[in-house]
Amino acid sequence: VPPSRLMQELSSTAPMLAHWGGGAVDVFMELSQAAKVTGIEVGNLIGIASQFDTFEGAAEAAGRLNAVLGGPYLNSIELLNANEEERIRMLIQTIELSGRSWESMGRFEKQAVAAAAGINDMSEASRIFGMSLSAYDQGQRAAEENAAAQQDLADRAAEAQTVFDMLGAAMNSFAIMVGPFVKFLKMALVPIAAAISFIFASKFNTYLLATVAI
Repeated sequence: VPPSRLMQELSSTAPMLAHWGGGAVDVFMELSQAAKVTGIEVGNLIGIASQFDTFEGAAEAAGRLNAVLGGPYLNSIELLNANEEERIRMLIQTIELSGRSWESMGRFEKQAVAAAAGINDMSEASRIFGMSLSAYDQGQRAAEENAAAQQDLADRAAEAQTVFDMLGAAMNSFAIMVGPFVKFLKMALVPIAAAISFIFASKFNTYLLATVAI
């Protein structure tokens, strides 16, 4: 994901994640990875997960989903205490725990599950409930490894820049240190160079006069 897009998404979703305080950026990065895996925008994932921010919302959603799927597969307390990315993972896991698959459900049953989870967009419901937990976790790990690799490259580039900066500073310090010596050497060599030039010029003139005389 381009850094410019990440910064734009972070800016637009920051108010919705502000309740996490200093951990908001970490939650956002987890959600950005979930967005990459599911194909759903970060803001939409937050919209799905935010309905579980209250005890009533979490209890009602858990009760509805458990009733539709026929078992106690979703715990309202765990749903309430989880962050936004963890809630998305719990929704994916719910279908798997029920022993059902999204593909095997009929159209009305899918609509009932989506409605119970508070998801209005059926394409988003399909991307969440139609994904296996193993595929989701694998995608998350791949995203984390990619992010770690990018961070490693950035750290290496920063270290290389630091080394070049240190070398540049050392060369500047060396130049300042030897500056007076170079000036003294220049002052000493200028008369010598002038004398050498005079001697060579005199010999050339003598040779030239001798040639003319002949």
